Amino acid sequence: MDSVGPNIDAIHEPFQRSERSPEDEMISSYLRNRSEVYGDLVKVQDDGWKNPEAEAFFRGQRHRADNATQKIRKVFYKMMRNIGAELNAASDGALELRNSNPWVLDLCMAPGGYTAAVLDRNRDASVCALTLPQHLGGHRIIHPKDTGLQVMFEDITMLYKEFGLTDIPQDHPNLLKFSDKRWWYGKEFDLIFCDGQALRTHEPNIGVYGRQVEALRLNVSQLILAMQRMKRGGTLIMLLHHMDSYETIKILRVFDEIARIQLFKPLLSHMNRSSFYLIAKNVEPGHLEAVVAVNEWKKVWKDLTFPVLDEDGQALPPKIASEPEVVGEVSDLLDTLGERIIELGEPIWQIQKEALATANWTRRKEAMDSEQDGTVEASAAAIAVHASEEDLDNVGDADDMETAPVLGKASKPPAEGPVDSADMSVAMQSLDIDS
Repeated sequence: MDSVGPNIDAIHEPFQRSERSPEDEMISSYLRNRSEVYGDLVKVQDDGWKNPEAEAFFRGQRHRADNATQKIRKVFYKMMRNIGAELNAASDGALELRNSNPWVLDLCMAPGGYTAAVLDRNRDASVCALTLPQHLGGHRIIHPKDTGLQVMFEDITMLYKEFGLTDIPQDHPNLLKFSDKRWWYGKEFDLIFCDGQALRTHEPNIGVYGRQVEALRLNVSQLILAMQRMKRGGTLIMLLHHMDSYETIKILRVFDEIARIQLFKPLLSHMNRSSFYLIAKNVEPGHLEAVVAVNEWKKVWKDLTFPVLDEDGQALPPKIASEPEVVGEVSDLLDTLGERIIELGEPIWQIQKEALATANWTRRKEAMDSEQDGTVEASAAAIAVHASEEDLDNVGDADDMETAPVLGKASKPPAEGPVDSADMSVAMQSLDIDS
């Protein structure tokens, strides 16, 4: 559930054709009828789904992600650090914290590139981080030398007291994996990252929850903890997927009410996939809409974490609303927010559409006699990312620590120098960071 790494198969594939919910189908139909950009993206996705080269490419990407080397992780650490710089430039300095001695919380931190991007700009910042332990499938932490971090190794989805419960049923199959910790309880943070993803390497520990619900459990877990630690007027940055999904739009609706939001899709990565970042500034955690949302997220977490089991021990889906209720809820949402979603979404869809339309498999399909090497993502990243081998070596590993002291000296900004293009090409295809 760390911020970089392999994802559960098919949940966020760019050419996903898994069964969509009735809510998502309604939203997609609405958007196709009103946004030419979205309609064009859907057509490109359909073409990709039919192309065996595209399917083979992403299958290979998943395989390499599960077997990534430490060298590739270092390359990605630097790339994420530079994505942080790109995000900061695109958001009028979201990472440049105005007050002295700011506090930052990085949820699902590993490998640590976004923390480093914050420290590059805030030498007096104190950083706390929560990340999945390696023995549960998490990634190793890379951090600048001579800095301190307060890092806790936990599965964020198992912090039951944080989510409103007082105890766990003794017969729960994952009883021993729950934690009663409430990290940094009472502390308020100026900036919070929610950058977690459901990892394939974490799958053996999912237990009764199932592949299709783990991503939602992770999202609501991050949101609950973040909103219960957010300083009034602070900033939240969250990785999201699929702007045409009901669950994503509900999150955007909440933050559009309680904060000043913008969406960001980096050009160093994420281009050919559905992923993007929500940047919410001036967050009001005490706003009625925020309080209602946190309570709803707690209910979702509880329903997904304690499912009703059938006679074979398989989790039954949570009770869902009737079709008329679903239609009414989605219709109301689109009536009030539909145009806003198109306004926010079209720049994101345009980037993804262009990346998919010019991907290797598309070019080969259109011109079989013109072989192209690499991908749009790899070539863009190789041009844009500056992380010399010397600078990559100037990092240390902290994966064997249980905690570290509160942050002291901040890291130096990354040294200039091009990444080896072969390393970057391998890295871009090896860690499925945003799928």
